Amino acid sequence: MPDVSLTPSIRVRRTPFSRRVEQAGVKAYSVYNHMLLPQVF
Repeated sequence: MPDVSLTPSIRVRRTPFSRRVEQAGVKAYSVYNHMLLPQVF
């Protein structure tokens, strides 16, 4: 799987849980309705 990153922008928002999800070790996100959704831990 290629190493792809998302650039923060006003079109993609973090969720209220983003900080905790990152602490849990998320490795991949999906974007749905302009929100980052964790996919792989």
